[in-house]
Amino acid sequence: MTGLQLTRRQYYALCTMVLLSPLLHLVPRKTTAEAGCCGWLCALAALMPLLLFAYCYGVGPGMVLGALYGVMQFLLDGMAWAALGAIPNLLDYPIAFGLLGLAGCFRGSKAKMTAGFALGCFGRFMASFLSGFIFYGQYAPEGVNPVWYSLTYNGSYMLVECIICIALGLLVGERLAKELKKVA
Repeated sequence: MTGLQLTRRQYYALCTMVLLSPLLHLVPRKTTAEAGCCGWLCALAALMPLLLFAYCYGVGPGMVLGALYGVMQFLLDGMAWAALGAIPNLLDYPIAFGLLGLAGCFRGSKAKMTAGFALGCFGRFMASFLSGFIFYGQYAPEGVNPVWYSLTYNGSYMLVECIICIALGLLVGERLAKELKKVA
């Protein structure tokens, strides 16, 4: 049999991480008036469980976890953008969060964890950026280039979230990875 194969314990870890991230996302935060999304004060480390799982188990399992989380996040967001159609929502949710699994490309040290976390966050940013100017450019303020609007809008919160996750990864990532591997 080919394809993604996880042990039972790895499935348990996957389920735990897919449930932990939305809980972290619900941490009270300052929001902007537009679309209810977070600006500079994003949900503290909501991506950390997803990035850490990918770091521990690799790209494939990390992408599966990210895509599952993306679907869950779409549902938790109240399907607010469902009227725009399937493609923008696939790009913004399961594909964007699935790309966090790229964090599994680099494993084995703090430097590799940092590179993996940065790559995973960059993948998510690129999907959101593309979706932003292709599908949501109409919401840019009058006179603002949709590409610039998407770059600054998505870049502002993704950069902060990436920095937070990398900092936490450097502080406690290796310890958490060892604990996660013990469970699974």
